[in-house]
Amino acid sequence: MYQFYVLAIVFNIIGGVTLAFDFLDDKIGIARFLNERGMTAPNYRAVVGLLTFVVGFVKLFTATEGNWVILGDFVPALAALVTGGTLMIERFRNRIEESLGGERGALVVSRLDKVFIGPRNVYGIVSIAAAIAHFFLHGFQLL
Repeated sequence: MYQFYVLAIVFNIIGGVTLAFDFLDDKIGIARFLNERGMTAPNYRAVVGLLTFVVGFVKLFTATEGNWVILGDFVPALAALVTGGTLMIERFRNRIEESLGGERGALVVSRLDKVFIGPRNVYGIVSIAAAIAHFFLHGFQLL
């Protein structure tokens, strides 16, 4: 379905830029083009994360015409899932720690920080690269 093909590209780019905004601002000055206050707003990041995650999840079950059903859109879907999940974890990590409480909550949050929050710039750049590759190479069987 071409609708989810386009949504996967759009949300991988939006989610990737949102996730790696600080890194991109340091390297190429992206804040000149985008509203820094808006891109770093917690609610915006949560909404973009949720939408990116949902599009990635649905993209796992839809294939672009001409691709293999299982592997055809796996990389962009996986990138969207990781990017969206990281944005959601980043936004709600304090609530996760409070709900689990005590030492267990601190342990879970430290593991989430190590796996998702620490390399978030890498996930953002990979998401942008997956979107660009998916746009130009949509007929490639493993992308």
